[in-house]
Amino acid sequence: MGDIYFTLFRHQRKILLFSATGILAALALLLFKPPIYESQTKLDILYVVEGKSFNPPGNGENTVSLNERGNSIIQTEMEILQSLDVVMEAVQTLGAGKILAKAGGGNNTNAAAGLIVKGLTAESSPGSSVIQVSFQHPDPEMVQPVLGEIIVRYFKKHAEIHQGSVMFGDFSIQETNRLFKAIAQTKEELKNARSTAGVFSVAAADKSYGEQVSQIRNKLFAAQAELVERREVLKQMSNAVSATLKSINTVAEISNDKVDEYRNVCARLGLLRKREQELYSNTPTKVCPSKTCTRKLRKMRRPKKNLRRRIPG
Repeated sequence: MGDIYFTLFRHQRKILLFSATGILAALALLLFKPPIYESQTKLDILYVVEGKSFNPPGNGENTVSLNERGNSIIQTEMEILQSLDVVMEAVQTLGAGKILAKAGGGNNTNAAAGLIVKGLTAESSPGSSVIQVSFQHPDPEMVQPVLGEIIVRYFKKHAEIHQGSVMFGDFSIQETNRLFKAIAQTKEELKNARSTAGVFSVAAADKSYGEQVSQIRNKLFAAQAELVERREVLKQMSNAVSATLKSINTVAEISNDKVDEYRNVCARLGLLRKREQELYSNTPTKVCPSKTCTRKLRKMRRPKKNLRRRIPG
């Protein structure tokens, strides 16, 4: 540690000199080269309307999509965006004094336009429809206003180039701005509607609904198959019931005949019993009844027993 302290003490003048030089250089850099502020935005070019027509955008023969001339259209739009005409109109609207206030001062229009051109950058990836626009300026309060005015003037110049004199005039500019606002509002409403309905992806929603429809169809086919099976079972049961009813009717017809026969036998037995009782009452106690009557009774009891076995209940 002693060697370190000795070295620092020995070269203390050099250390102080270098430190002071660094601090002065930083202060000079801040004074002569102020910090640069940047603002960025993106433009999505979906199609270009060419020709003198008031047809709705995207629905006419005068509409050119990016699929036809994608790269050339994007390059053309970036050239329009960075053109000197657009920059000069922005300078005239904002004022050269405000633009040059923290960049050397003055009211030189050309100097203000050159400062904007130097800080304005437009880039686009190959095959993309989005133009990334950025603007750099030493005044943080002028970065966004200048970039916003550049975009407004770009839209106007775009309409003048692609649609000719039809879009000239304040009315046409106001109508263009109104349509852009309507499109933005429609996109926002569509976003809110999707959020409310819980649909964040149309493709995923279509897939989900397709799966639900498929499940419902499978259940319907299963229900139809079960219905056919139950109808077949019902048909078999109906046939069985019909056969049973037919058998019961046949048995009922036969049973009626047997019942009549049974009743006749019972009536004859009753008469024979009555006759037997009369014989017993008219005959002395120790004398047996007539053998003829007894034989008839025995003879009539046998068919009665047979009928009881054959007729249930």
